[in-house]
Parts: sequence; structure tokens; C-alpha cells
Amino acid sequence: MQQIIKLTSGDTIIANIVSSDKNLKVSNPMLIKHGIDDENRLVVTLIKWMETEVDAITIFSDHVVSLAPPSSFLAHYYDQTVQDDDEDFDFEEEAPVFSSFDKPILH
Repeated sequence: MQQIIKLTSGDTIIANIVSSDKNLKVSNPMLIKHGIDDENRLVVTLIKWMETEVDAITIFSDHVVSLAPPSSFLAHYYDQTVQDDDEDFDFEEEAPVFSSFDKPILH
């Protein structure tokens, strides 16, 4: 079940709730960021909240301010983002490699 989670840190995330006993266990948490584009339109961006390879992250209940279900738009956007994030990424082939030798030497 997807939920928007407002945290005491000020972060607002969307995640799949795995369990909610005393604390929340969530999978695929994404930070919700808001901004304005060049045409002064509101832009919503989802960013991976924690770089980890574990299946579920525990959020302690005393760090949760509120929970709410996402809008259908945000739920769909989240599903697409998680799916895109889960696709195989071959670091060797796709990531640019930089070294100190790539920088020009200025005298």
C-alpha cells in the first residue's frame, strides 16, 4: 500500500508500506521534491530517498508526523519511477568515467 509520509525532519516521502506494527517498514522510498520550471509551472520530482540495497527500511514511529494516500497522479508517477529505477543499470557501460587526467593542465 502506497502512502505519503511526512517526517519530523521535514522530508516528505512516498513509499510502499510493508508493515506498520510499532514502526513503519517501507520499500522503495522516494523523496518528493517540488519546484518551478522555466514556464512557472509546478514540477514534482521523485528522488531515491536512501541509497541501499535492502528490501525494507524501518522508519521509527516517533519520526512520523502524518500519513496520507497519494493522489492517482502521484501513485502512477511513483510506480513508473520505481519501475525505471529497478531496471538493470550496467555501471561499467553507462556511467561516465572521469579521472584526474581528463582535466586540462593550466599553467
